[in-house]
Amino acid sequence: VTGISLEAQNTTVQAGRSVKIKAALTPEKPSDRKISWEVKEPEFAEFVKISNEGVVNVQAKCPSGKMTVIAKAEGALPDQEVKAEIIIEITGK
Repeated sequence: VTGISLEAQNTTVQAGRSVKIKAALTPEKPSDRKISWEVKEPEFAEFVKISNEGVVNVQAKCPSGKMTVIAKAEGALPDQEVKAEIIIEITGK
C-alpha cells in the first residue's frame, strides 16, 4: 500500500447518529486491505466508535465540535506510514 484517501458523503453528523467514511487505497487492489481507524482528539474518542468498514458512530452524549478521524493503511512498507485524515463536525441534537 502506497497511499490512502478518504471521502465522506457528509462531514457533519448529529450526536446520536452515524456517518460513513470511504477509504480508497493505492494501489487499488493491494494484497492487504486492512485499515485501522482512530479519533485524534481525546475529548471525542470516548464518545465515538469507528467500525472496520469506516462507519463513525457518535454517541448521543458526545460534545459538539470538530474532530479528526485518522485512517492508517496496513501493509505499507516497514519504514513507511500510510495514513489520511478527515475532519468531521459533530452537532448537538
